Amino acid sequence: MDTAPITILTGGTSGIGQALTAGLVAAGHQVVLIARDEGRAARVLSGLARPPGMAAPLVVRADLRAPAQTRAAAARVLDLVPRIDGLVHCAGIWPARLERTAEGLEASFAVNALAPLILNRLLRQRLAASAARVVQVTAGLYPMARVDLTRTPVGDDFHPLRTYANTKLCNILTTVEAAAAADAGAATFTLVHPGVVRTKLGDRPGPLGWLLRGAKLFWSSPETGARAPLHLATTDTGGAAHECRYFDRATERALVGPATDRALGQALWGRMRELGQVD
Repeated sequence: MDTAPITILTGGTSGIGQALTAGLVAAGHQVVLIARDEGRAARVLSGLARPPGMAAPLVVRADLRAPAQTRAAAARVLDLVPRIDGLVHCAGIWPARLERTAEGLEASFAVNALAPLILNRLLRQRLAASAARVVQVTAGLYPMARVDLTRTPVGDDFHPLRTYANTKLCNILTTVEAAAAADAGAATFTLVHPGVVRTKLGDRPGPLGWLLRGAKLFWSSPETGARAPLHLATTDTGGAAHECRYFDRATERALVGPATDRALGQALWGRMRELGQVD
């Protein structure tokens, strides 16, 4: 089915992302999963029924903690598909303690903020050529963030709660800058908070973890959390090129607080492109 929309998805093997994988395939999209665990990705995909004539989903292996692997994944995607109609960033982690990558980056900064920026930059020509929909799954915690250009990328300001918000703010600000960039073309960029969803994100050991798992029983299912990002990835919701819209589930809202700081966003845009080794 050569005319099927081609959508690239990160984080598609668990939680909201796994529900998104199923939804995209059911909607007739040719899905390319960027996944750390090829075996897990294959198991997720093997259980999905494809529409008649639909080509099998593809898997590109990459650990998004490593910028070099993220860059290699982008190159592999460009080799595999002739165009890109959608790019959905759903991968995310929330570590309980400070973890640094081999490059010395704080792990959640590398996955939540830097990896989407690298993919957006290296795939930008294909995204622009197809007027692609770029959908970034984010979090409503971003107003509590406090980003330090020097300390946050390496985790010198690590905090078990605030660091997740910090990395999501970095991601929001640089997604706004990606949309505004001259080379973004007609691609559209959308940020979406999927609600409070029952996934493994943020799980902790010990009594605090037990309490959290108990609370999650009352949270939304991954399938419910996937509804808004799936709709944005598969439906023309309007919006002009070079603007970035934010949705709280199905409702469009204005960004607030630190997410409106364009000076910080532009500084992050430059610093993070250096860290990711992309222009």
